[in-house]
Amino acid sequence: MSGSYAAVLPFPAHAREMETRHEAVDEDIPTIDDVICYLRWKHPEMVETLDDRMKHQHEMVLEILMKKGVSPRDLMRMTPGEANALDDLELRLCYHVLRDIAYIDSLR
Repeated sequence: MSGSYAAVLPFPAHAREMETRHEAVDEDIPTIDDVICYLRWKHPEMVETLDDRMKHQHEMVLEILMKKGVSPRDLMRMTPGEANALDDLELRLCYHVLRDIAYIDSLR
């Protein structure tokens, strides 16, 4: 099947350079912080869009949790296994959204 993709999609010329570059030991690989700083400098609209999206998702999660009578703190005290065992799919989704937002915030 990969042969059919090769016929449709051209193989990028810089891919071979990327393979050899990652094999080099003396070259520094940028960290997540480096990438975020670069994006803030080069493409600030991407970071702003991500922030806006996270803010909107957080507001939606809080609305759902208020309707269900659950606090975000109680939800976040659960382990991933406990959250996956919840019968309420909305609470499960809220748990994972809050965890994703916390993870992205921790990268900054």
